[in-house]
Amino acid sequence: MMRKSDIMVLMNTHLYACPRCADKLIKQAEKALGRSETEWSKNFWHGVWQKLRAKYQPEKVTYH
Repeated sequence: MMRKSDIMVLMNTHLYACPRCADKLIKQAEKALGRSETEWSKNFWHGVWQKLRAKYQPEKVTYH
């Protein structure tokens, strides 16, 4: 029987392997940020958006 922690590990692995699903999460956070009306909610969703970008779309740095 699978436990919740097993499912979370599979989901996390899937998001790293499937950029389309990770992009969907990032876009949903971006939409929520756009719908935000209070300063608190804007800060909250901006933080979520930043963390998702950092986790699933790390900046690629090139050195010359």
